[in-house]
Amino acid sequence: MEWDHFRQALGQGQPDRIKLKLLLDNAAFIIDFLSRLLELCRQCQTHEEIVALYPQASQALTLASDHPYLAARPDIARLLVSCLLEYSKFQYAEEGNTLQQHGPSISWCIARLRRLINNSSTRGDSKEMIERKVAKISQKLDDGLSSGNLQMARIHELFDMALFLIHEKPIIPLIQKLTESAIRLHERNSRRRHWEALTPCSDNDDDQDDDGRLFQNADDDDTMLLPPSFLNRLCEHDDTLWNLYCNWSPDLKFRLWKHHPEIIRAELMQLLHNYASQTTYVANADIDLYMIDSEVVAALAHEPPVSQVVFKIMAELLLEYGDWRIYRAWRHLVTATAYQFVPAGLEEIDKSDGDIKTTLSNYIYGGPIHEIRVLRGQAWLWILVHPEWVFQWTQALVNQCYDRGSTHFWNKDVEKRIGILCWLLYPSDDDRLTDTLERFRSWLQHTLQDAHSATRMSDAFYGSLEEIFCGNVIVALCMTMSILVRLPAWSNQEYVNMLDSALSISRSETPRPCKSGYFLFLDMVPLWKKSFPSSTLQVLVDHVDTTIVQQHTHS
Repeated sequence: MEWDHFRQALGQGQPDRIKLKLLLDNAAFIIDFLSRLLELCRQCQTHEEIVALYPQASQALTLASDHPYLAARPDIARLLVSCLLEYSKFQYAEEGNTLQQHGPSISWCIARLRRLINNSSTRGDSKEMIERKVAKISQKLDDGLSSGNLQMARIHELFDMALFLIHEKPIIPLIQKLTESAIRLHERNSRRRHWEALTPCSDNDDDQDDDGRLFQNADDDDTMLLPPSFLNRLCEHDDTLWNLYCNWSPDLKFRLWKHHPEIIRAELMQLLHNYASQTTYVANADIDLYMIDSEVVAALAHEPPVSQVVFKIMAELLLEYGDWRIYRAWRHLVTATAYQFVPAGLEEIDKSDGDIKTTLSNYIYGGPIHEIRVLRGQAWLWILVHPEWVFQWTQALVNQCYDRGSTHFWNKDVEKRIGILCWLLYPSDDDRLTDTLERFRSWLQHTLQDAHSATRMSDAFYGSLEEIFCGNVIVALCMTMSILVRLPAWSNQEYVNMLDSALSISRSETPRPCKSGYFLFLDMVPLWKKSFPSSTLQVLVDHVDTTIVQQHTHS
């Protein structure tokens, strides 16, 4: 048992303010510790056996009983009471005995239970009493804002207290009041700093400057509106906090987003979770409607700068998780709104396959060094969110290669087109990009050589999603469909076999089909219609529909 850690978590020897903070930060550990201690006590037959095996238990339970805030958490308090009763083997006490007639362990238990009740900071507080205290705190917040004496540190302390008592209904409006007060305090301080920066200081203002600096130092952390203890639980979608947050007004949420993009990320994660949990294909129009109803889209109408934050977060999420459902959700979020997500510097990208790499390099390496990875991800995502560009490039590449023949297709134009496609497969500038380009070039050449044989062509596609296209479903689909357009008039089943081969995740005996690949294939049918014979395309669409239904049935 982690006795020292438990004592530290309870803040032994610390002031009450620190004890509350430690209790909030270590609540999960305390619950786990008491649960394990309770089980150990139950395994012992007598109190004496517990004392012999766990001599530090008495001190630990006494320390917990003396804690000023622990009883305010019903889940922890119940565990502690159970531990006290089991440690003392209270259930074996003789009925009818006086306190003096009970053994020492029973008296010890009763004394700790009394301490737990008497030391609780919320002892005797009725609902009405808590409501009066909340009203008093709310008034003090308003008075502090009016007088200029309120500090963000004090708001954070009240947040910690409110978070610990969140199971009490009267505390719910206090949390919203604290959030509003934190925003108002920050906005007031921002305005003050703005005007102070515009006001020239004279040489005789030394004393005032000192006072001003002291005041500013008190508010150094005012950009952190919500304390980490609250913010972390909210962004982890804690049921109570998230439901509370969801009931706030859009205006309050949007003002909060300006200072805590972590909450925008949490909103997007919730949106993606609801979207990705669907196991069957949902039509584009239905997904667009779902996106329009989301809180994120509502924010875009009132806070256009949010679009850049959303774009950055979505790029980070896609790079972090590598889940193409995120890409699909992001693409629908873009198409469902009229707002421009394009980052500054990528507006003039040459969609006709001009000097794209120069534009990308300027954007990626024109920013701070520590943001290169993020900027690269944003540039990568911005191109992929326009599959019509990728399909245009793959068609041009395939047509040029077929027209020139499998042995003489390489020239500067082909190299340029393959270069941008390979960068989409592996957005980097190191040797791995060079290796990707060589594999892609070799695969394309062998594919062209096997164009006369449906069986060899299907085998060339088999496993290419991972081995050649590095899991990039968009480029793989665009390249596959561009090649299929140029193939001889084979049977419909042969076209189906090639598509299945292209969307197989591995070359194992039981290859797994890429579900997101089939979903994206249906999303991009409007692109295929422009180049593919309608009868053959319909066969592929019907096959994909059937495959998705079968996957759903077997899942």
